[in-house]
Amino acid sequence: MDTGSLFINIADSIQDGNLQNVPAKLAEALKEDGWIYNSNILWVRDNPTFQDNKRPIPSYEHILHFTLSKDFNYYTDWIDDDIINDRMYYG
Repeated sequence: MDTGSLFINIADSIQDGNLQNVPAKLAEALKEDGWIYNSNILWVRDNPTFQDNKRPIPSYEHILHFTLSKDFNYYTDWIDDDIINDRMYYG
């Protein structure tokens, strides 16, 4: 049986004035290639970079999680949880 886990951090892009919906397109392409789409985690950035254009400043990115098998384990032993100012931080 194939095994493996893949996390991808990806933001959207703009082309010809339109958001391209890159995270969703990537998720669909990987599903068609045999990966199992487990979760879409939103990474909220505390200090987003200013963009000089006609759009609000994106303050998040997608972290997509895929596996090759439905039978997978998610080990959390590596996480060192810290709570600072009522917010939880990992790693």
